[in-house]
Amino acid sequence: MRIILDCNVLVSAVLTKGACREVLARVLREHELVYTASIMEEYLEVFQGQKFQAQHKHFFNLAQVLGKVGDFVEEKSSIAGLPDPDDEKYLQADTPVQMLVTGNQKHFPEKSYGNMKVVSPREFLEMF
Repeated sequence: MRIILDCNVLVSAVLTKGACREVLARVLREHELVYTASIMEEYLEVFQGQKFQAQHKHFFNLAQVLGKVGDFVEEKSSIAGLPDPDDEKYLQADTPVQMLVTGNQKHFPEKSYGNMKVVSPREFLEMF
């Protein structure tokens, strides 16, 4: 399955043991992680932020892994009218993506966008 991970899932995966870390492990092991230039740009911006200075090494290592094993795809324009327009990037992969895993479902008020389901980390783990 082709999956996009919201940045908040990756941050939680690095900072805490729990659902998000398990989601990341399963996606990397059993699915195909998809990202666009805009998504990777957000990952890197957040990872390098002052807020996570103590974890920069871990985030740098994660970014390297994502760049090597993830599937980089081009972006298409789309306007879904999300509450936070910055989140539109997660809906703009120019390839079929079956799932977006996010800890901020309120930012994605619909259960799906086209053929892409929006699920929480818990929902993802229950499905797989």
